[in-house]
Amino acid sequence: SLSVTFTDFDSRLVEFKTLQRTIGKIGRKKFTSAFVAVGNGKGLVGYGKALTQDAQQALQKAKLIASRQLL
Repeated sequence: SLSVTFTDFDSRLVEFKTLQRTIGKIGRKKFTSAFVAVGNGKGLVGYGKALTQDAQQALQKAKLIASRQLL
């Protein structure tokens, strides 16, 4: 399988917040939002935002989205 590594890339957490949404008859649910920027210091940069119920999962998902959106 094809394996891609981002060894020279640095990621920065721009915004991290918890919020609550009211979902139908269930009531309030807690969510975590993470906004991450990824770059290599040589011109490539990407950003991603993720919203999940788990904080660690939100960070990983945002990093993955940012790495897919390199400009």
